[in-house]
Amino acid sequence: MHGPDFDRMSKDEVIAWLDPPVDTGLSPSAPELDLETRRSADVPMTPVNIWLPVPMLRELDRVAGVRNAQRADVIRQALSSHLAQRADAPTGAEGAHHSG
Repeated sequence: MHGPDFDRMSKDEVIAWLDPPVDTGLSPSAPELDLETRRSADVPMTPVNIWLPVPMLRELDRVAGVRNAQRADVIRQALSSHLAQRADAPTGAEGAHHSG
């Protein structure tokens, strides 16, 4: 048994092989960044590593599969929505940053 031939695969094929679409369960109408937008110089990106509880990861994968999206796309959309809601929220004790 042998693995994929990365030398003959396009960049998009390698990315799809390494990060296959997974069902996340988020609304199909939620905006996503397509692969070309993610690569655009106008949208600089940097990797971020996080630890997720296994049940949350399973749900993330379920939602990504339903949307035919990658995990990272679903996470970016959810975080973007959350940050937009927080930006509209009044500041105060409930919005204060807590460290540690």
